[in-house]
Amino acid sequence: MKTSLLLIYFLIVASGFTQNTFQKYYSPPGTGAHCFGSYQLDDGGYIFTGIVSDGTDKIYLSRTDCEGNIIWSKTYNNSSTIGNISQRAIPLLSGGFCLAASIGSYNAYNILVVKTDNDGNTLWQKVMQGSGDDVVNSIIEAKNGDLIIAGHTNSFGQEAGSPYTDVYIARLNSEGNYLWGRSIGTEGNIDQAFDVYETNDSLIVAAGRYIEQGTFYSFIMQLDGEGELEYLRAYGDTNQYTSAYGIIECSGGGYAITGATTVMKDSYLDYPDEFIIRSNAQGDTIWTRTYHGTNSDGSENGSSIVELFNGYAIGVATMSYPTTGFVPNKHVILKTDFDGNLNKVFSYNNGGSHYPYITKPKDNIGVLLSGFTTNYSPISFKPILIRTDDALESGCNQTDRLSQTVMEYPHFLVREPAYAISSGGSFINSSVSAELLWTDSMICSNIVNPCNTASIGESTVETMSHEIYFDPISQCLRFYDFQEKVHLVQVFDITGKLLIYQRDNSPMYLPTTLSGVAIVQIQFHDRILSHKVHIIK
Repeated sequence: MKTSLLLIYFLIVASGFTQNTFQKYYSPPGTGAHCFGSYQLDDGGYIFTGIVSDGTDKIYLSRTDCEGNIIWSKTYNNSSTIGNISQRAIPLLSGGFCLAASIGSYNAYNILVVKTDNDGNTLWQKVMQGSGDDVVNSIIEAKNGDLIIAGHTNSFGQEAGSPYTDVYIARLNSEGNYLWGRSIGTEGNIDQAFDVYETNDSLIVAAGRYIEQGTFYSFIMQLDGEGELEYLRAYGDTNQYTSAYGIIECSGGGYAITGATTVMKDSYLDYPDEFIIRSNAQGDTIWTRTYHGTNSDGSENGSSIVELFNGYAIGVATMSYPTTGFVPNKHVILKTDFDGNLNKVFSYNNGGSHYPYITKPKDNIGVLLSGFTTNYSPISFKPILIRTDDALESGCNQTDRLSQTVMEYPHFLVREPAYAISSGGSFINSSVSAELLWTDSMICSNIVNPCNTASIGESTVETMSHEIYFDPISQCLRFYDFQEKVHLVQVFDITGKLLIYQRDNSPMYLPTTLSGVAIVQIQFHDRILSHKVHIIK
């Protein structure tokens, strides 16, 4: 008698924890290039985006294979790097990619959104051509395939025509058609969003900086799927500076944000430190931490945050720590446990490395770090991709900074600032694109699984015939007959988003909204077992 309607497809029977690691930089045909973000794809390859210069600064999007070798690259419209440092490109559930960037120049930007197929062919381009300054800093794909962008604007609403800006959140459908846009802020102030996230409940949360009582506070704002604001919480202190640049929803519920703050310094004029604020779903703080280097304490900024199987990692742009080279800017990954306590701090490369951004790879091992550097070519900036393993080891040019890093326990004031909300925005078609050629250079690599050689089989198995099945009565996954101690069980949706996890093989209760295809990943001491599952409720 069948006790479940779950079908299990074996994707990867077993793979060791030792995964591909590398460091690689890319040389453009022009005078230099910047990189502001990267993601791993389902096929193991990567996309990265930024600005490339060939006499004129242009937006680019590039795709690589699993070893970082270029497959194709495209450029779109003109831009400049001042104020345009947070553009993003994401893989889409239906295939292809979406790029969001700001074209134009400082104080006269327009928002560009581009959708391509897997081969880089443009499916559509849209531009929000407002009368003022419209900047996009982040884009995500919603569960229903819509696109959500976050940034700032003074093209409409209370700041229209002024030198000040409001937070801007907008939603487009999968064809690039405008659905709604919201400007949120206080009149006569600079309010900006730098990251956006969709929760498991399809709520929209954003993080950035917000003027409160005359100084910058970081914020979390939560909206429903139609753009109605549910709450706005600001975190900071009087006469201090705090700005959030990255936000995630935590598997244990609530949010974590990172950024830069001076709350542990004398005033906003001091060098800021990177921070993590861990909140519940209502924006109430659970714990807060700041971190900085002890040797030559300089400006530090948490640019991005991911949740790992045993804690959090943040990408840090830092001028702290001893430096080889004239420019002290370095890439750092700082890792904590789930209570914010330090476990690892590594710097990668030396001076002249800027704008690190980290994402969690699809295989959920290690992190992917991108940025740009003059470390290997002092004449011009070059994009760099760094892939690490779970120990954050990349294979070369990294230094352990844990003993040189201080953790502190700040007190952030939590406020509910005043705000005004306006609606508006419109997008027009665009069609500017061209080819881009890179020369790529491997700095170091440990390629364990070369591209297209992974052994992947697929077969259908009845539910009770193996180690994992879905119990429709209790609505949970059950695990049996494992001969090894289970280190971690995680369930991902088909976009790679972590839905739930636990640290043993006890029954796992699934989210009530989960049905269809999901990935169950079981980590043992020295291997990973992954199952593609089809849940029919």
